[in-house]
Amino acid sequence: MNKRGISAVVTTVLIILISIAAIILVWYLYKSFIGDSLHKLAPDLLTVDMKIQAVVVNGGRDITGVVVERDAGKGSVVGMKIILGDAENNNVISIDEGISTLERKSFDIDPVISNDNYIVSIAPVVLSAEGKPVVGYEIDCCAMGVGAYGKRCGRCSVIPE
Repeated sequence: MNKRGISAVVTTVLIILISIAAIILVWYLYKSFIGDSLHKLAPDLLTVDMKIQAVVVNGGRDITGVVVERDAGKGSVVGMKIILGDAENNNVISIDEGISTLERKSFDIDPVISNDNYIVSIAPVVLSAEGKPVVGYEIDCCAMGVGAYGKRCGRCSVIPE
């Protein structure tokens, strides 16, 4: 009886080829999905801590500025995003001015009309390892008025203009 099967050499070569193909596929997927996003990582975002100290409001209840204080933390904050919004709309204001560690600074903005349930939030902008600006997540918020539509924000201190 002639029994023919795959020899050990052919089996070994097939396993090596399949392994190489799997490595190439994993590398391609890594570069496509993860590798392109690596420049967006900025470890300094994990250590930056800033707090909204007050919101500047004019006589007509328009928000005209935000006072921010930066706590201790590593990283160079080169700007920030101030998010002003209610349950239906958000205004994102880009600030291209940095803030140093332990500094308290007032940022003037174009007047934004607030209502009874306005939320003011801030998100830092730091430099990545490649020197590109990276926007972080909201790290502090405060509520102007009665409700904060589900967000856990403290009450804003209001400074009249």
